[in-house]
Amino acid sequence: MSDEKKIRLYIGCGDDLRAGRINVDIRRPTTIPSGIEFIQSDVRTLPFPNEYADELAATHVIEHFIDPNPILREWGRVLKKDGKLFITCPDMDRVIQYYVSGRISFEYFCMYTYGARNYPTNIHYNGFNEAHLKKVLERNGFHDVVFRKSNSVTKTMPLRAVCKKR
Repeated sequence: MSDEKKIRLYIGCGDDLRAGRINVDIRRPTTIPSGIEFIQSDVRTLPFPNEYADELAATHVIEHFIDPNPILREWGRVLKKDGKLFITCPDMDRVIQYYVSGRISFEYFCMYTYGARNYPTNIHYNGFNEAHLKKVLERNGFHDVVFRKSNSVTKTMPLRAVCKKR
């Protein structure tokens, strides 16, 4: 299938709307540029049929939920068999390492750990490192989990994984 025909979902997009994706968030973005597709929806109950999407990306979303299992099952529901899940969340191993080494302040440590809390749903209830995220993904029907490494220090200290739905 050509890339133009793939259905790509971008879950929890916030104001980071992306072209060529169906952008989904519970909060309406400040502005929606022309040609950008946006659907306002809770990411825990997506308004799509089973096996609808070829790809689903969720950037800094999964850590906002107490129990990631029902969310991952829901995201798996809308993915086609062997559909790809791209997931990014704070890498708690790095957050701890950077704090202990003095590379980030206590304030940043708290923000990565608990969320920025600059709007009602921006609270972190969960934390992940590679081992925990892989276990949670596999428990919820994903396989071939591969972590994408980044040597750069970014403000989000991301843990990035790509996997496929069984």
